[in-house]
Amino acid sequence: MKKIMAGLLAVSLIFGAGGVFGNVDSDVFTLMASAEAEKPTSGKLGENVIWTLDEDGTLTISGEGEMHDNQSFAAIRKEIKKVVIENGVTSIGECMFMECTRLTNVTIPTSVTKIDDYAFISCIKLANITIPDSVTSIGKCAFVNCSSLNKINIPDSVTNIGDQAFQLCENLTDIKLSKGLKSIESGTFIDCKSLTNVTIPNGVIKINYYAFANCKKLTYVNIPDSVTYIGDFAFNNCPKLTNVTIPDSVAKIEEKAFGYYSSEDNRYYKDKVKGFTIKGNKDTAAEKYAKDNEFRFVEMSDAGIKGDVNNDGKINVTDITKTAAHIKGKKLLTAEQEYRADVNNDGNINVTDITKIAAHIKGKKLL
Repeated sequence: MKKIMAGLLAVSLIFGAGGVFGNVDSDVFTLMASAEAEKPTSGKLGENVIWTLDEDGTLTISGEGEMHDNQSFAAIRKEIKKVVIENGVTSIGECMFMECTRLTNVTIPTSVTKIDDYAFISCIKLANITIPDSVTSIGKCAFVNCSSLNKINIPDSVTNIGDQAFQLCENLTDIKLSKGLKSIESGTFIDCKSLTNVTIPNGVIKINYYAFANCKKLTYVNIPDSVTYIGDFAFNNCPKLTNVTIPDSVAKIEEKAFGYYSSEDNRYYKDKVKGFTIKGNKDTAAEKYAKDNEFRFVEMSDAGIKGDVNNDGKINVTDITKTAAHIKGKKLLTAEQEYRADVNNDGNINVTDITKIAAHIKGKKLL
C-alpha cells in the first residue's frame, strides 16, 4: 500500500495534483481493496504439499513428502494462529513458521520425521508443542526465542538436536530429553532463564560448550556415567547451581564449565559461585577441575547424606550443634561436613540450614 501511495504521489508531482487526485477517493480505495485481495489463502510448499488458511487463522498443510518454500504464505504469516499438519507430510521445512507471532497451537502427525533449522524461530506465543515419536531430528535454532514455551517433551526417537535449538526459551521450566541422544550440542538450552532442573539421559557422551549457559534458575543437574566430556562454559552463569556430582566416566572438563557466573548479562566467566561444591572420586577429572579452580571437593565415599553432618548415619541434635559451632567460628567443618550441613544447597551454611535440620528431627518437614 505504501508503494501504491508513493507511486501516486510521484505521478502527481509530474502531472499535477488535479490530473491524478480528481477522483482520488474511488481510485485509492479500489487500489486498497485490490491489495487486500492479493493476500493468498492457499498455495504450495513444494511439489506435493499444499496449504490453506481459513478465516479463523488455521493453517492446514496437507499432501505427501517434505514441505519447503514458505514464501508462498509470507504475506499472511502474522495471521496464522493455529497450524494443522496432516498425515503424509514428512518434514517441517527450514524457517517454515519463522516469526508467526500469533501462532499458539501446532499439530504434528506421526508421518513427520524431522523439524528443520529455524522452523519455529520467534513464535513468541507458542506455549507448548507435542513432538511425535516419529521425529528423529530437530534442527539448529528450531525453537529460538519461543519465549512462551514452558514445557517440552523430546521423544526417545530423537537422536539429534541442533545447536541453539531452544535458545532464549525464557519461560521453559520443564524438559524431558530423549534417551536416544548422544550429545547435547553447543548452546542448545542457552538463556533458558526459567529452567530449574535437568536430567541428562544415560547414553549422552558429550555436553558441548554453552549447552546450558545462562540458565539462571537452574539448581540441579544429573550427569550420568555415560558422559565423557563437558565443554567450555557448559553450565556457566548458572548462579543457583551450587553443587554437582561428576562420575568417573568424565575424562575432560573444559574451562569454566561449572561454578562461575556474572552479575552482568552476556559475560559467562567473571565470578565464582559461593560455596560451589563438586562431588566425585579421587584422581578423576572432577577432582582435578575442583583443585584447578579452587572449588570445594567432596569425595564420593565421604559425601554421606544431607543433614547428617558428622556422618554417623543419624540426623540429630549433634548435627545441629556442629553446624552452630561452625557458624559461630568455634569449630569449623571439613569440606565433606560443609557439604552435608548445607542442606538447602545455596552455598552458605547458616541458621536456615539449622532450622531445616531441626524441622527434620521433629518430623515436621523431612529433608
